[in-house]
Amino acid sequence: MFIITVVSDTIVLPPDEFEPGKHISHVRRRIQEKYVDRVIPDVGLVVALYDIIRITDAYIHPADFHHQKGGAFCKVAFRLCVFRPMVGETIVGVVDRSTATGLYVKLGSWFKDVHIPYADLKDPCLYDEQTKLWIWQYKREDATDSFFYRPGAEICFSVKAIVFNQRQEAKPGLAQVVAEKDSKGPSAPLPPMQVLGSVAGDDTTPLLPGSAEFIPDTKPEEILPIYTSLTSAFRTDRTKSLEWRLGQLDALERMIRENGPLFKQAMLEDMHVSPLDSDVMQVSLALSDIELFKANLESWMKPETVSSNLLTFPGKSELLSEPLGVVVVYGAWNYNFLLTLQPVIGAIGAGNCVLIKPGDYAVRSTQAMMQLIPRYMDQDCIRVVSGGPELSDAILEHEWQKIFFTGSPNVGRIIYEKAAKFLTPCTLELGGKSPCIVDGTADLTVTARRLVWGALASAGQTCVRPDYVLVHESIGDRLVQMVKSTVKEFYGRILKNLRGVINQRNFDRVTGLFDGSEDLMVLGGPKTMDRDTCSSNSPLSPFCVASYVPPTIINFRTDKQRFAAAKVMQMEIFGPVIPVCYYNDFSECVDFIRSRPSPLASYLFSSDPTMKETFKHSIHSGSQAINDTMVQLSVEDLPFGGTGASGFGSYHGKYSFECFSHKKAVLSRPTILDVPSTLSSVHSRRWKVLTRGPQRQALSRVGKVVQVDDHREDRGLRRITLGVLAEEEYREVRPAVSTGGAASYGPDLLKHHHRLLSDSY
Repeated sequence: MFIITVVSDTIVLPPDEFEPGKHISHVRRRIQEKYVDRVIPDVGLVVALYDIIRITDAYIHPADFHHQKGGAFCKVAFRLCVFRPMVGETIVGVVDRSTATGLYVKLGSWFKDVHIPYADLKDPCLYDEQTKLWIWQYKREDATDSFFYRPGAEICFSVKAIVFNQRQEAKPGLAQVVAEKDSKGPSAPLPPMQVLGSVAGDDTTPLLPGSAEFIPDTKPEEILPIYTSLTSAFRTDRTKSLEWRLGQLDALERMIRENGPLFKQAMLEDMHVSPLDSDVMQVSLALSDIELFKANLESWMKPETVSSNLLTFPGKSELLSEPLGVVVVYGAWNYNFLLTLQPVIGAIGAGNCVLIKPGDYAVRSTQAMMQLIPRYMDQDCIRVVSGGPELSDAILEHEWQKIFFTGSPNVGRIIYEKAAKFLTPCTLELGGKSPCIVDGTADLTVTARRLVWGALASAGQTCVRPDYVLVHESIGDRLVQMVKSTVKEFYGRILKNLRGVINQRNFDRVTGLFDGSEDLMVLGGPKTMDRDTCSSNSPLSPFCVASYVPPTIINFRTDKQRFAAAKVMQMEIFGPVIPVCYYNDFSECVDFIRSRPSPLASYLFSSDPTMKETFKHSIHSGSQAINDTMVQLSVEDLPFGGTGASGFGSYHGKYSFECFSHKKAVLSRPTILDVPSTLSSVHSRRWKVLTRGPQRQALSRVGKVVQVDDHREDRGLRRITLGVLAEEEYREVRPAVSTGGAASYGPDLLKHHHRLLSDSY
């Protein structure tokens, strides 16, 4: 890309630069002013002065009036660093703009004259007149995907030709023809140097903004060396220190903040969500979790002291949170950024080595993590891989200390079954059909808005979305009408808010759920999509046309039998569809929900305090929210997790730390007392006496008092033997003993216990 070229030239120094010892620096400055950032014809763009080879003696022309009467003419030989890429060389640049003739690419801020003609773009590639963007449509597995060559996106191209244009004598070559087509007129100036590129070859691939390369999927045979490396790293204990954990959390935070636009762009192209939605629902939540860990990690790592008993007195009992080891985190494509990195935050905070596998379908956000995590994180302890089912099979062939999976129940069962071979503990965050109950006292305006937001966020592709609605028959028709109005308010007039499902496979699955219920659709449905309107107005038009499912309401009214048997009620919808059924008595809702697998969440809209309490105690689900939907996930002090078919285990906030930690019980005792041998079989009679009803209670209570007050500088407490107070010490300690403690048994009982054991010492 860069070459060194030798140049000989005459440099003129004016008389005021004849300073002894400084003339070389003046010559250097004059060379830089004359050559740097300029194109030498047939050589290239000068980037910098490399060095000066020699300077001959200067001479002065007697008739030189042009250089202030006596300028010194120095013959100088020097070397310049020149940008001159070789034909066939591969370069990474940034898309500057798109036109109908192709792409214009810039290299940093110093060279902006790279042109990739449309004939040299990936095939098939289309130009969208509305967005003014080139779009590469490529196939991945069973779906056709689209990559937008957006301004700011990095692109890997190969050099096809270098064209030098001498402005006065420019020859009409390819570069000139292209430039004239792009310009406002045929006389528009041509750049002095232009690089013609191509991305049509197999060795060039469009990149995400800020990336260095398009990383292919991890091969199954690569898992074994990765597993071995992570295991070896964990055995060094480097991940257990507070410094390492905080350092990695800082690195992760820096990665997110420095590459925020990259991640938001990736989420836009993966899930068709706006940068604002990505920021609110994913990026900000991950950053909040990191800040929580950094503020509390030191205290969470401290051992937790618990009370001991008489047998272990005067020992100390504590719980020590230690890392599990090498863990696997499976992300999910619907919120790939958050659902991958949030458990990773917990795993790192708990001191584990981590293998990260983001969701399969979210190609761009997975690529972003594949490219950025190695740049910021400790690669000895944190690795990221990508791939399909074959890669997962290879991962599950090894003995991990924890598997954290977010995804469908079907895949969760497969992972749990394979993990059982090694008795590997799992946390499974699965899905389910989360019910939403609306009783007759609900505020319908608020209910409709919060219900629509929760059900249709991210095109309904959220695991805790309200999956169906049970509404009291007295307000059913009114609620449905208000929901329809709210959908039109949110989505009907603002086409930029339209969202498509992730790919063609899920589009077919969601629209297939309409079968048998077409006559009950009061909004949306498969035949209501105005594709021409979407294509001409939405900045996401290619996605809309390919995978848009309109917000759909299916109203079963009071036909409970048809509602229960409908195809849309047989699986988690994971799309923008809202089935509705009316109920007469709350017990009908309870019976219906209990007859189905436990959901990940359940929701109630009501103003009745009694109904709220009944709901909390009668509906079994992973989490609940009253008079709202999904927002319980944003509360860092609430655990998030399922129950039954919706999964098991929980995380978020401190619960993430506990999810990836083992609570190790630790007992530490001094050697001054030897209680087990004192109460061994040779003293069985004394042990039986001590463990009778009232005596046992007395001893256990004394032991607890001692455990609490042992730190006091009280002479009596420091002379306790086996948690039993000597008769002469009892009255001295008694004021410090709470009511109901050892004092309630009186000195006679304690004196008796003291006599039983006195001959043992």
